[in-house]
Amino acid sequence: MSYYANLALAGWESQQANYQKALELHASQVAMIEGSNAAAQAAWEEAHAAWEADPGELPEPPQPPPQPTPAPPEPPDAAVVTVYEAREVTGPEELETATGTALILPPRFVLTGDDGVSFALSEQELSAGFVDTTTVAL
Repeated sequence: MSYYANLALAGWESQQANYQKALELHASQVAMIEGSNAAAQAAWEEAHAAWEADPGELPEPPQPPPQPTPAPPEPPDAAVVTVYEAREVTGPEELETATGTALILPPRFVLTGDDGVSFALSEQELSAGFVDTTTVAL
């Protein structure tokens, strides 16, 4: 069984939500700028047509340059979420920890991260702090 930590997933989901908000803001800014550019172009075309009809003493009106649109936001980096491999402890066993050897007794689950660090959790701790990788699409 493989698991992701809920806290890491929450951080990743927050980044995704912020990116979606930035995309929406960018789209509204682009729409506003393009609308402004279209209005300026239409006003110029009207003024230019009037000038062509009667140039008179006034110089030809200059065509307005379009306002540049901002670059779209950069998407967040790919999810950097540690995958923990879990196994159920079926009998007493020793687990090496940073502070020494720990005796693990059933019913516990030993999780080992990508970095090789292992730790033991109860079933309640596992279900409260981790989610099965098959239920989440990253």
